[in-house]
Amino acid sequence: MLKAIGADLKGMSTVPEVIAMNHLSIPCAAVSVVTDECATDNLKPINIAEVIERSWKSDVVLSKIFGSEFKKIIYSKIFSGKK
Repeated sequence: MLKAIGADLKGMSTVPEVIAMNHLSIPCAAVSVVTDECATDNLKPINIAEVIERSWKSDVVLSKIFGSEFKKIIYSKIFSGKK
């Protein structure tokens, strides 16, 4: 069904988490990492070691990217007097 409406991927937890944050009126943004494609037209047994390795590699890269951006946002709010 999702493919029929144009979806390329389906996250396993991102959507429920964003819905919960929205329900609580908490602003949020989400980034998902694909660790296992699980393509229905090319199913293969899952290799948990590969999934874990992909997640760790993504964690390193995303922490560098977002860590520096979050610091910029926090510092700009502290030093500009905005909340």
